[in-house]
Amino acid sequence: MLKRIATADAAYKVIEKRFAYGTAGFRTLGETLDRVCFRAGLLAGIRAKTHGGLAGVMVTASHNPKQDNGLKIFERDGEMLEQAWEKLAEDIVNAKDIAGFLRELSEKGSVEGATFGGKVEGDIFAPGSFVSVSYTHLTLPTNREV
Repeated sequence: MLKRIATADAAYKVIEKRFAYGTAGFRTLGETLDRVCFRAGLLAGIRAKTHGGLAGVMVTASHNPKQDNGLKIFERDGEMLEQAWEKLAEDIVNAKDIAGFLRELSEKGSVEGATFGGKVEGDIFAPGSFVSVSYTHLTLPTNREV
């Protein structure tokens, strides 16, 4: 599964920028969010797997200029992502080696101090290990690829 994730991840353009997660989620130019979206979806899946089976990702741009987008990860009840997970969100989005990062996270439960704090039986990335991740987006004229 990690090889498939790495292959899919490699299809996205690498942006030489450190993405930061804050109250507004990841907020930047829409044209730089493709890989961030993919990796945020991975994190939402991990969050769902370790905390009740559901998480979400939302692309936003309601009050921003057309080219400016945001991406938020949210909890199963629609609340903001737990603050302790914000560092993990930044680390997964900015990881140089996504497969290595995810392998270490799965084996140790943390990577360089960022921990997911959940309990998972077996390999979190095993084939057939499914969770529900919902997503939503506004229909404004934003970056169509995101």
